Amino acid sequence: MGLSSVASSQKGVLNGHVLDSTTRESIPYASLVLFHAKSHSMVFGVAADSAGNFSISNIEEGSYYVLCSVLGYHNFRSSPVKINDDPVSIGDIELIRVVRELEELE
Repeated sequence: MGLSSVASSQKGVLNGHVLDSTTRESIPYASLVLFHAKSHSMVFGVAADSAGNFSISNIEEGSYYVLCSVLGYHNFRSSPVKINDDPVSIGDIELIRVVRELEELE
């Protein structure tokens, strides 16, 4: 296999970390889904690990966004991210807690 064949077969990696926007504590096991930025079609889904870290690998070159969701928090959608054969980090995904006031019992 020639050098050009190896270079064209490489795929990208996207890394990040999920945390609470108020406490700055890691949020374990968040659901993350990668979507094509133009077609909005789902590409791949992963769960963050117990420390809130995630890595999505084997991504074709292109533009994507990440949707992150966890029960008790508002969903997060990233800005489009350009993926190539170099690892890309989107850094911290800061999720905002859903706050619901309880109705007063009479």
